[in-house]
Amino acid sequence: MAVMAGAIQILLQSKTNFNTERELAGMQENARFAFKLFRDEIHMAGYNSCGASAQNIANSVVGASTSWELNGAGIQGYEHEAGSASFPIQIRSDVAPDTDVVVIRRADNLGYFVSSHIAAKSRFNLNKPHAVDPADIVVVATPDCQQVGYFQAVSASADYITHTADNSVRPGNCTASLSGSFVCGSGVATSKAYPPGSVLMKLISHAYYVGYSEVSVDTPALFRERLGVVTKKAATWSEELIQGVENMQVQYGLDTVGVSKAPDIYITANDTRMDWGKIRNVRISLRLRSVLPVYQNNVPYDDFMGVTHTNGSDRYMRHTFSTTINLRN
Repeated sequence: MAVMAGAIQILLQSKTNFNTERELAGMQENARFAFKLFRDEIHMAGYNSCGASAQNIANSVVGASTSWELNGAGIQGYEHEAGSASFPIQIRSDVAPDTDVVVIRRADNLGYFVSSHIAAKSRFNLNKPHAVDPADIVVVATPDCQQVGYFQAVSASADYITHTADNSVRPGNCTASLSGSFVCGSGVATSKAYPPGSVLMKLISHAYYVGYSEVSVDTPALFRERLGVVTKKAATWSEELIQGVENMQVQYGLDTVGVSKAPDIYITANDTRMDWGKIRNVRISLRLRSVLPVYQNNVPYDDFMGVTHTNGSDRYMRHTFSTTINLRN
């Protein structure tokens, strides 16, 4: 009996060690994947072929002035301390308590260039067949960066795209003009053709947040709300990316001087000093939790970034991972 008890004890300990090592390896791999995803996105935040050097930006998409996915700085955050009512409406009921949200907007360069722009017909002729669908949100920029335009593709066939102001797609364009400096409903729009060589791209808008897994309601997960098209309508939907992400806290490196292009201070999204056009890098901290309990006893944890206290009674393993990512645009 003593030998059997010893063998069982060794077996149980071996199983515990195996589970612990497996969960730890999974958490480390999830952290690596999450930070690679954030790094790829944040490096390109604000990309529109011109960046901050664009002289004029025209946005003709209806509702762009009030929609997070259709207009705004390359990166923007929402702080949990400001309350869930401040979050994008599509996700405010899904975000886990005491967690932050970060939004990244950028253009996706697919190698399309304007061969000619017939402004009177609201039509871009392109250098090759394209993959832009009707209702896609599109960005176009002149070679000299004097003008950048945002519009919703109304019709797309073969090697051309139209940007007329009609109701065949939603939300549609309030004007066919794509020059000047305006956001639909405010500013000054002018009618001017884009020269050959202008680059044409799709708009990418992603909102990253922590919610609860669709596979298991008790498991936290990292989600992404993304912009796309559903039946000729621009819309967003959520994607579950990584299980086990329990909390995300984001700080933003603000360049208050504007000379060195380096951050002077790190602040939260709701700080009164915030200027999204002067953010130089982003510091992301994640608390990851094992998918399964691994400990036999309670393991207390300190606060995570001052917001999450866990007494360890659930016996999950937790680790904190952080990284700082520079913006390029």
